[in-house]
Amino acid sequence: MGLGKSAEVAGHMIALQPKFKNTDFHLNSCLGHCSMMGVETGKVIDYSVRSKTCKICENAERKNTPPAPHECTRNWTGSSKSMEPDMIVEMVGRTLEKGVNKKIGISPGTYTRRLAALKDRINRRKKAMSITKEAKRKRLHLKAERKQMTAAREIREGPTYCSEIALQTPTDIGEIPTPLSKPSFQPIENLGIYQHVYFDLETTGLARSSHITQIAAVCGSDRFSQYILPKIPITDKATEVTGLRVMDGKMFHDDKEVDAVHLVAAIDALLNFFAKFQSKVVLVGHNVKSFDCHIFLNSLQNCGKTQEIGNCVAGFVDTKQLFKVFDSKVGSFSLENLYKRYVCEPYKAHDALEDVLALQKLVTSVGVDLSDPKYLSSSFTFSNAVDSHSYSLEVRKNLPSLEHLISEKIVSRHIANRIAGSGLCFSFLQLVYNRDSKDGIYNLFSENVKKAPRVTKSLKICSSLNKYFSSSCES
Repeated sequence: MGLGKSAEVAGHMIALQPKFKNTDFHLNSCLGHCSMMGVETGKVIDYSVRSKTCKICENAERKNTPPAPHECTRNWTGSSKSMEPDMIVEMVGRTLEKGVNKKIGISPGTYTRRLAALKDRINRRKKAMSITKEAKRKRLHLKAERKQMTAAREIREGPTYCSEIALQTPTDIGEIPTPLSKPSFQPIENLGIYQHVYFDLETTGLARSSHITQIAAVCGSDRFSQYILPKIPITDKATEVTGLRVMDGKMFHDDKEVDAVHLVAAIDALLNFFAKFQSKVVLVGHNVKSFDCHIFLNSLQNCGKTQEIGNCVAGFVDTKQLFKVFDSKVGSFSLENLYKRYVCEPYKAHDALEDVLALQKLVTSVGVDLSDPKYLSSSFTFSNAVDSHSYSLEVRKNLPSLEHLISEKIVSRHIANRIAGSGLCFSFLQLVYNRDSKDGIYNLFSENVKKAPRVTKSLKICSSLNKYFSSSCES
């Protein structure tokens, strides 16, 4: 309970009495309220409430679903101590605005007594429920969750308060990033309402960091094809396969000069092609999930066109995954092999336009209905593709620093990928160990993210890392 305070507002003495629900460790209350009363009359002028929690929102967060429409009680994110001045400032300001201080004292009437009786019944019911075993277990579980969350946040932030902290020279000022989670699969619902556009890329190489050299799209008789001048050299292998090369700032296809533009102009032209259709489009490509999608999103991020394409594109369909469902007995699921098997005609492969024309003819020939629910697993939304791409970039950025942990068998490659994907590199692990050599790594790895640990709750893995850092410090 906070101490009562007195103040003078518009010539009248008032008493301010803040209270906190003191159920948490270190007086870190989740709920606080404050009343403003006249000193001479004892009448309540105003009150205010601050809450850090909302059961509906927390329940939705645990289930990883959007909360149902409700009157949210969560209106505070700061510390419990800072609730008090904020409520006082709000009440004083509200009192002066409404002139309540000049019209003090409305006696409890019929509606007030009726509301009080209702509140009493509700409180008695809540009290009866709160003493059950289930309620106690839930309180203990929530308390453990809050304690673990606080420990994880403290280890991420580092020392922020201790004796004489302002007099010390700051050495540990790094902050570990908030946890990232691997995106869950999101198929495209109601695939039939979108326009299906067959799509393919040619690139400077096979790496996901390659640049686009040709982009093509086909929908029925509508065609789009554009060569693009890359900013990195085309590999010899890619030139051998696609016939594309760049000399003196000009692009050649099979030794014939072609009209090539820069990436931004090509994306703008593609947007104009998509604008022909009345609905959003779904890009249908072969092996698009593993390769083309990542190259495409890299290019969009480089030229700042991700949002514009996202406004036109609902998602992607990977026909390689689709044909694995359609006929799982096919030996090779390459586009050339599938086209030869079902269409029985040759075509010029590794030319983006020829590839999409062949893919459209293949899908049409076998009579595959892309909107059939059994092929739902081969589709994914544009936002899901962006999230998955961002996650893969995070893994690619952090994983090299963890390679020596894999080679020394401190952690498996699977765990190293999870560590890297959560936004952690080796230097962050070292920093956590320095802050708390006993429980720091476990508290960080077990931080809850969408009902799952940030990395793992395995004590064996955390202990292995602790031993590694301990031996490193001794040596």
